[in-house]
Amino acid sequence: MSTRPHKHIFIAKKAYYTCGNCHEANPQTRASYICIGHACRIHLCPRCYPNHHPHALKKAQGQSWTCDVCRGHSNGGLRYRCQRCDYDECLNCIQRRSGSGGR
Repeated sequence: MSTRPHKHIFIAKKAYYTCGNCHEANPQTRASYICIGHACRIHLCPRCYPNHHPHALKKAQGQSWTCDVCRGHSNGGLRYRCQRCDYDECLNCIQRRSGSGGR
């Protein structure tokens, strides 16, 4: 990794990685955020990423899924989803991040 100070530029990507903040290993099936600035290539998990998901999240329901933030599991309950990244976020995590009753 680069040791030069720089502003991190993150993109969403599916990849096997170890989070550069909490050092948790994450499977390739989970969303990750990778810095593309100055050959840094630091990865962050959804819990450590400093902002909300970079794409629009839409309400979805059905099928079994796991929240990419808290890792809670649901057998088809309501969630917010990014189809492009295969990213799911439960209502509790959405509310916690926004400080309100949802998006």
